[in-house]
Amino acid sequence: MQMAFELILQREIQTRLLPESLRFSFDNIMITKYLHLIK
Repeated sequence: MQMAFELILQREIQTRLLPESLRFSFDNIMITKYLHLIK
């Protein structure tokens, strides 16, 4: 659970630095990584 929290926190920090157009693809990357971690 700690890992998930850190991923979310990291995502929050990085998405604030990214332009709006890049957020969607970045979210997809993070979701993909997270799903691999669950498995």
